[in-house]
Amino acid sequence: MASPNPPAQGLDAEFRRVVQSFIRNANPTPDELEFFEMTTLDDLKATLCSIEKKQSQRKTLVFLKRIEPFIDTMIEFGKIVEVFLNVTDILAFIWGPLKFLLTVTKSYADAFNSLLEIYQELSEQIPLFESFKSLFSQHGHMRKLLVMIYEDILNFHWMALKYSARVELFRANWKGFTSKVDHIKGNLRRHKDLIESHASVAQVEEIRALRLREKQRSQEDNEDRIRRRKVAVFQWLSPPAVEVTHERYNKVRSSNPESCRKSVLSSFIIDQAKQQTDISVAYFYFAYGDSQRNNFLGMARAILSQLLAQNEALLDCYNSVMAVSCAHGHLSSQQESEKLLETALKSRKTYIVLDGLDECPRDQRKDICTWFRSVVDKLERNKQDEIRCLFVSQEDGFAKKDLSWPCCPRSKSPEIIIGQTSVPLRVARRPGSRRSSAPAG
Repeated sequence: MASPNPPAQGLDAEFRRVVQSFIRNANPTPDELEFFEMTTLDDLKATLCSIEKKQSQRKTLVFLKRIEPFIDTMIEFGKIVEVFLNVTDILAFIWGPLKFLLTVTKSYADAFNSLLEIYQELSEQIPLFESFKSLFSQHGHMRKLLVMIYEDILNFHWMALKYSARVELFRANWKGFTSKVDHIKGNLRRHKDLIESHASVAQVEEIRALRLREKQRSQEDNEDRIRRRKVAVFQWLSPPAVEVTHERYNKVRSSNPESCRKSVLSSFIIDQAKQQTDISVAYFYFAYGDSQRNNFLGMARAILSQLLAQNEALLDCYNSVMAVSCAHGHLSSQQESEKLLETALKSRKTYIVLDGLDECPRDQRKDICTWFRSVVDKLERNKQDEIRCLFVSQEDGFAKKDLSWPCCPRSKSPEIIIGQTSVPLRVARRPGSRRSSAPAG
């Protein structure tokens, strides 16, 4: 006997719950969310045609037809669910993220091929919905499987979006992502088996309970795995303990609010910068004669460590570099540290405060200033505020030369005069960029 059909309102709520969960996990910007909501099947097909045309012109054509079974299956899925739902934009959250991912990965051959393969593999685990139209119509409990399938696909999409969020991290992160798809394919395979075997109410409920248990266990396992990997990476970085120095200057500031020591003022700026939202803040206090704190490598280790603590998305990137250089025990190559630091700085908006450049040997301070300037100079115009660097140094004859901007030789570096000490402050940003909150030039 057919089970009673759940009211359409209840099914609507379940699909809406899945959409809200996707939005919460993917955390798209308002523009990205609008992009997802407004994308149609025709938009997606136009994107595929455009990609195919450009690849053909460049003679880099890949087998795009691999994605067609997934698209065809989702079209069938849409026809089935629209019979039972009062909402019309359910498929937008399939077409939109799919179009977005294709656009992001098209310039990376390995990732683009992997994405097409994954969609092909996903389609193989989804039933031919048209063959089971009457089953969904007559048995309300079977429609719960439609919700589960939709949830699995949106889970795949938010995970993929997370891994492709920053081009700078994309190559390292994508390999880590593809290894996590097996769980979703396993879920889809179980749902397909249940549909093809005309599962009972009890079997469907058992699968729902199993999904909840697996989700909880997966979250716990993932948190434990991330925790262990972080410990290994922090040991590899072996950063100098600049937090102790920072707290010492904070105590000086607390006991003597009028203190004008440059490092005390630096600590104040650092704390103010940390109050900004959605921004990574990292800092370093150089120390004369300390081999861990008077050179580029020591500074890089500390900055890398602080940025990782604030941005977990960097973990795969750090891990890939560590895997290659772990024979050394810790990060000891300046070349590797420069490459990794540039990637980390570009991963999100970042403020850097470097105090006491005058404590470094001449060659090191020059390398540090030149390197940071080169990173900022390479930023695209629309990202010129993504990295802001505040360099603090005593005026000792070299400071103005090191902190001057090559493209503006006549301009004078902004200065704050403290007692008898001139402390040049340079915000490493392109000339002409607008001023805003601290650190600012």
